[in-house]
Amino acid sequence: MQDALKDGNVLLALCGVVLILLFLTLLRRRQPTKILAYHSENGRVMVSRSAILELVQSACRQIEQVHRPTVRIRSRRGVCHLKVGIKLESGGKLRDLENALQLHLRQSLTETLGIEQLGNIDITATGFKNPAKSRYARAQCAAAEPIHHHRNAS
Repeated sequence: MQDALKDGNVLLALCGVVLILLFLTLLRRRQPTKILAYHSENGRVMVSRSAILELVQSACRQIEQVHRPTVRIRSRRGVCHLKVGIKLESGGKLRDLENALQLHLRQSLTETLGIEQLGNIDITATGFKNPAKSRYARAQCAAAEPIHHHRNAS
């Protein structure tokens, strides 16, 4: 009976430790809601995460070959780091694009939002965007295709 209680207590303690570690990991991975832009003589100036997201999306829309950006923000020791995922235009070249995009983002974030401590801006290509046809064009193509019926010879 005592062995069963000891085993149960050990199991309960292990579950507690696992839950605490999971909770701490989730807290650490959570993205900040506000980022320190700069210090002024009157105090700190903060920028909301949503303002950074809107600015990055707006900056990406200005570059034709970049579509559907996703942004992860991490702040370490007062330095803001970004991970930007993008879909490239079909036929787009990441090497040609990444430097221009990083410079454009860095300039936009420092000039518009005043973020002084800007660290890495990592770019990840998440896929390609095919030239989209309109619904009307797809419907016209579908209507123009002949329908083949296969008949079994009986």
